Amino acid sequence: MMKSLQVADSVQFVLLYTFPAPDPNSLITRFIPNITIPRIVIIYLHGLNSAGSSGKAAVLRASLPGMQVISPTYPAHTAAKAVESLTQTLRPLMADENSADEPLVMVGSSMGGFYGAWLAQQLQIHHLVMINPALQPWELLQQVIGWQYNQALDERYYLSSEMVAGTRQYTVEPSPEGVPTTLLLDKGDELIDYRIAEGIYQGIGNIHCFEGGSHTFDHMEEAVAIIAGIHRSLEEIKKSANEHE
Repeated sequence: MMKSLQVADSVQFVLLYTFPAPDPNSLITRFIPNITIPRIVIIYLHGLNSAGSSGKAAVLRASLPGMQVISPTYPAHTAAKAVESLTQTLRPLMADENSADEPLVMVGSSMGGFYGAWLAQQLQIHHLVMINPALQPWELLQQVIGWQYNQALDERYYLSSEMVAGTRQYTVEPSPEGVPTTLLLDKGDELIDYRIAEGIYQGIGNIHCFEGGSHTFDHMEEAVAIIAGIHRSLEEIKKSANEHE
C-alpha cells in the first residue's frame, strides 16, 4: 500500500517587510493600520500536506527579494473549500491599488498546480507556472484514500473517496487561447509520471523537463531563473503597451 503523501518542503520562517507607505484604503490596512503593503507579484500555491510556509515559497522570497510572494495556506485536500478559500484570500489583495497594474505570476506545486490552472482563469493571472502538477488528482489520490498527516500544520485528516472525486469539477482543458503556462517537471518524480503533464500541455505550454529530481522538485535554482525571466517579459510588455497609449 502506498504511504500517505508527504511534501518535504515545509519550512517555518518569519519574514519582515520594509516597503513604502501603504494605501490607507486597502482592505488589510483598514484592519491593521501600521502594516505596509508592497505590490503583489508572485502567488505561490502549495501542494497536498503542505502549507503557505512551504520551502518553495521561502526560496522564491529569498531569491527574488524585489518581488512580493503571497503564499496562502488552504485546505488542498478538499477541492471546493480550497478554491473558495483561495478566491476569498486573493481577490481583495489583487484588487488593491498597489497591485492593480502589476503583472501577476501564479506558481503552483503539485495540487497547487491543479488549483492554479483553474484560479488563473478566474483571477486574470498573466502567467501560470506549474511545478510537478497533479493534473489528474481524481486518479492519483485514489491510491492514498485514508488518514493523512500534514506535517507542516501538525494536523491529521481523513481523505475520503468523495473528496478525491470532488477535484474533477475543477479540471481545466488547456487551450492556446488560455492563460500562458509554463511547466517545470522533474523526470524523477516518484509520485506523478511527468509524461502526463507533458502530454496534456504539449504544443500549448512552455515545458521544461529536468533529468532526475523528485516530486519535491530538485531544480528550484533553475525554476527561480525561469520565473524571474517570465516576470521581466511581462514587465517589458506592460512598458511597451504604456508607451503606445
